[in-house]
Amino acid sequence: MKGSWWRISGITMPAWTIAVAAGCIVPFPLTVIGAMSSMPGTAGLGPEPGVTEVIAPMGTYLVSVLPGSAVSQTVATPFPQPVTGLLYVGRRIRKEDLAPVLAGAAADRRLRPAASGSTPRGPRRSPPGASRPVYCCCTALRR
Repeated sequence: MKGSWWRISGITMPAWTIAVAAGCIVPFPLTVIGAMSSMPGTAGLGPEPGVTEVIAPMGTYLVSVLPGSAVSQTVATPFPQPVTGLLYVGRRIRKEDLAPVLAGAAADRRLRPAASGSTPRGPRRSPPGASRPVYCCCTALRR
């Protein structure tokens, strides 16, 4: 990460901030609904309420809050991981100077039409004495 700390942290921090904000915003309406629905049950409690008198409003609250929490975690938790993965791939492409190689491989693939009904080709074998291939995304690319 030497030389690109600000770039990587400047992209990672907003990604995590968006995930945290989504994790807070999504369940908020259901939390308010749960609080409002449990208030009438707790308003009439006396100084020594029974267990069932307390559990009924609490159950109503939990039934309305848990789906919102589950949805927010399902949406917010996986968001930062692809951002981190894309940063890693971008960093490797810059560090190993793979951009020209990847562009050449893409152009080479566009020029050769695939035979109909054929399966995708595996990595090409290098001739004896050639440079060692670099494996990236299941294709052999030459440096």
